[in-house]
Amino acid sequence: GFQLGALLEVPVTPGLLYLQPELSFVQRGAENSAFGPQIKARLNYLEAGLLAKAKINMADVKPFAFAGPHFGYLLNASGEGGGTTLDRSQFRSADLGFDIGGGVGIATGERSEVLVSARFTSSLLDAIPSDPEWRSEGFLVNIGYLF
Repeated sequence: GFQLGALLEVPVTPGLLYLQPELSFVQRGAENSAFGPQIKARLNYLEAGLLAKAKINMADVKPFAFAGPHFGYLLNASGEGGGTTLDRSQFRSADLGFDIGGGVGIATGERSEVLVSARFTSSLLDAIPSDPEWRSEGFLVNIGYLF
């Protein structure tokens, strides 16, 4: 999939603990073959997250770890395979999940950083309400610029 978004770092304990609200467009893929031929789907979400972030402020390199919930609104979805076609109406319109991960910020100026991070993300709800086999989870690698 694909992800594009924006975030803020709100200091709780400057230099150590931050809240990180995020707003992102997230494109996820899903596959299911539990009941026959494989069906592949693509789901596009507008997602808002609120992460707790711990950061170690060393000179130019700042390692960090984060965790927190996200809420997603399904913008559109489609799927097909094995003679079956799925559309947005068959998927749950809202998603609730959590993210956990870490990374490093590399200083590029007095108040700017290049961020590189990896996260595990998982939905707590089934994407198709009647089918527990349709739950989204995966790993994301993010590269960003904080200014």
